[in-house]
Amino acid sequence: MKKLLLSLILAVVSSSVMAEWIKIGETEEKDLTVYADPTTIRKSDNIVKMWSLDDHKMAQKLDVISSRGLDEYDCEKKQRRPLFLAAYFGHMGKGETVLIHNERGDWNPTSPGSVGESVLEFACGGFYPKLPRTFPSVSSNAA
Repeated sequence: MKKLLLSLILAVVSSSVMAEWIKIGETEEKDLTVYADPTTIRKSDNIVKMWSLDDHKMAQKLDVISSRGLDEYDCEKKQRRPLFLAAYFGHMGKGETVLIHNERGDWNPTSPGSVGESVLEFACGGFYPKLPRTFPSVSSNAA
C-alpha cells in the first residue's frame, strides 16, 4: 500500500510538468477555472479515467488554491467517482502539497449544466468544439 501511495505521489509531481491542460470552463464570477488533461484519458467500455485540475482565484479551506484529481467516469450513467486528489497552496497544481486523499469514493451523478457534467462530457469524448464553457457559481450548482 505504501508503494502504491508513493507511486501515485510521484506520478502527480511528475505529471505537473508534462500535463496538457485544456480549459474546460470557468464560473461566471471567474473564481474557479477547471482544466482536464486529455493525454491521461483511459477508456474501458463505458468507464473512463482522467486527470483534472481545479484552479481557484482565491484560497479555499486549508488555504488550498488548486487541486488535481484522478476521477473515474461512467459515460452511460453520467456518474463520476474520485480515485485520488492532491491539493496545493499554489495555482495550477504547483506549490506545497496541502492534502493527499488516496481513497476510491462513491459514484455520484453529475448535475445538468454543472462543472462536473462538462468534465464528464469531455472525458467521454463529447465536446471539444464547445470549450471553454461558463458555469454558474459552484455553490449554487454543485458538480
